[in-house]
Amino acid sequence: MMEKTLKSLMAIVAEEVGNNRVFARKLEDELIKQANDLTKARELEEQISGFNPNVVFKESGEDGLKQALKNRSVAALKQIVARHNLDPSNQLGGRVTRGKIVEIILIAAEKRAKRDAKLFDY
Repeated sequence: MMEKTLKSLMAIVAEEVGNNRVFARKLEDELIKQANDLTKARELEEQISGFNPNVVFKESGEDGLKQALKNRSVAALKQIVARHNLDPSNQLGGRVTRGKIVEIILIAAEKRAKRDAKLFDY
Protein backbone atom coordinates (compact mmCIF):
# COMPACT_ATOMS: atom_id res chain seq x y z
CA MET A 1 0.00 0.00 0.00
CA MET A 2 2.71 2.49 1.02
CA GLU A 3 4.88 1.63 -1.98
CA LYS A 4 1.99 2.27 -4.36
CA THR A 5 1.21 5.60 -2.67
CA LEU A 6 4.84 6.73 -2.88
CA LYS A 7 5.08 5.78 -6.56
CA SER A 8 1.92 7.73 -7.26
CA LEU A 9 3.20 10.75 -5.37
CA MET A 10 6.55 10.68 -7.15
CA ALA A 11 4.77 10.47 -10.51
CA ILE A 12 2.80 13.60 -9.64
CA VAL A 13 5.97 15.43 -8.56
CA ALA A 14 7.80 14.36 -11.73
CA GLU A 15 4.92 15.55 -13.87
CA GLU A 16 4.82 18.92 -12.09
CA VAL A 17 8.58 19.31 -12.51
CA GLY A 18 8.15 18.79 -16.25
CA ASN A 19 5.32 21.33 -16.48
CA ASN A 20 6.42 24.00 -14.02
CA ARG A 21 9.95 25.43 -14.22
CA VAL A 22 9.52 27.50 -11.03
CA PHE A 23 8.50 24.39 -9.08
CA ALA A 24 11.40 22.45 -10.61
CA ARG A 25 13.88 25.13 -9.55
CA LYS A 26 12.48 25.29 -6.00
CA LEU A 27 12.63 21.52 -5.70
CA GLU A 28 16.21 21.45 -6.99
CA ASP A 29 17.26 24.21 -4.58
CA GLU A 30 15.69 22.38 -1.65
CA LEU A 31 17.34 19.08 -2.58
CA ILE A 32 20.72 20.81 -2.82
CA LYS A 33 20.16 22.50 0.55
CA GLN A 34 19.21 19.19 2.18
CA ALA A 35 22.28 17.48 0.70
CA ASN A 36 24.54 20.26 1.98
CA ASP A 37 22.98 20.06 5.44
CA LEU A 38 23.49 16.30 5.51
CA THR A 39 27.11 16.69 4.41
CA LYS A 40 27.77 19.24 7.17
CA ALA A 41 26.13 16.99 9.77
CA ARG A 42 28.27 14.05 8.69
CA GLU A 43 31.46 16.12 8.77
CA LEU A 44 30.56 17.35 12.25
CA GLU A 45 29.90 13.79 13.39
CA GLU A 46 33.31 12.72 12.10
CA GLN A 47 34.98 15.56 14.03
CA ILE A 48 33.57 14.44 17.36
CA SER A 49 33.28 10.69 16.95
CA GLY A 50 35.31 8.88 19.57
CA PHE A 51 35.78 12.04 21.65
CA ASN A 52 34.59 11.85 25.25
CA PRO A 53 35.32 14.93 27.38
CA ASN A 54 34.93 12.92 30.58
CA VAL A 55 37.66 10.50 29.55
CA VAL A 56 39.97 13.32 28.43
CA PHE A 57 39.43 15.13 31.75
CA LYS A 58 40.13 11.97 33.71
CA GLU A 59 43.31 11.24 31.76
CA SER A 60 44.68 14.76 31.19
CA GLY A 61 42.94 17.03 33.68
CA GLU A 62 41.42 20.44 33.06
CA ASP A 63 44.32 21.76 31.00
CA GLY A 64 44.31 18.68 28.78
CA LEU A 65 40.60 19.01 28.16
CA LYS A 66 40.94 22.72 27.38
CA GLN A 67 43.66 21.86 24.89
CA ALA A 68 41.51 19.15 23.29
CA LEU A 69 38.62 21.60 22.91
CA LYS A 70 40.77 24.50 21.73
CA ASN A 71 40.56 23.99 17.97
CA ARG A 72 37.02 22.66 17.74
CA SER A 73 34.29 24.69 16.10
CA VAL A 74 31.35 26.08 18.07
CA ALA A 75 29.09 23.63 16.24
CA ALA A 76 31.33 20.72 17.26
CA LEU A 77 31.36 21.91 20.88
CA LYS A 78 27.56 22.14 20.89
CA GLN A 79 27.38 18.63 19.45
CA ILE A 80 29.70 17.34 22.20
CA VAL A 81 27.46 18.94 24.83
CA ALA A 82 24.36 17.38 23.28
CA ARG A 83 25.89 13.92 22.76
CA HIS A 84 27.18 13.61 26.32
CA ASN A 85 24.21 15.40 27.94
CA LEU A 86 26.53 17.93 29.58
CA ASP A 87 23.88 20.65 29.87
CA PRO A 88 20.75 18.97 31.25
CA SER A 89 19.44 22.24 32.71
CA ASN A 90 19.89 23.97 29.32
CA GLN A 91 22.08 26.78 30.62
CA LEU A 92 23.46 27.36 27.15
CA GLY A 93 20.14 28.36 25.66
CA GLY A 94 20.32 29.85 22.17
CA ARG A 95 23.27 31.93 21.03
CA VAL A 96 26.30 31.36 23.21
CA THR A 97 29.98 32.07 23.08
CA ARG A 98 32.69 29.51 22.58
CA GLY A 99 34.00 30.27 26.07
CA LYS A 100 30.64 29.55 27.68
CA ILE A 101 30.35 26.20 25.91
CA VAL A 102 33.88 25.20 26.96
CA GLU A 103 33.08 26.29 30.53
CA ILE A 104 29.96 24.08 30.60
CA ILE A 105 31.97 21.12 29.30
CA LEU A 106 34.73 21.66 31.88
CA ILE A 107 32.28 22.00 34.76
CA ALA A 108 30.38 18.87 33.73
CA ALA A 109 33.56 16.83 33.27
CA GLU A 110 34.88 17.92 36.67
CA LYS A 111 31.57 17.04 38.37
CA ARG A 112 31.60 13.67 36.66
CA ALA A 113 35.18 12.97 37.73
CA LYS A 114 34.40 13.87 41.36
CA ARG A 115 31.27 11.75 41.35
CA ASP A 116 33.14 8.79 39.86
CA ALA A 117 35.93 9.16 42.42
CA LYS A 118 33.39 8.96 45.26
CA LEU A 119 31.53 6.13 43.63
CA PHE A 120 34.59 3.96 43.17
CA ASP A 121 36.37 4.90 46.38
CA TYR A 122 36.46 1.72 48.45
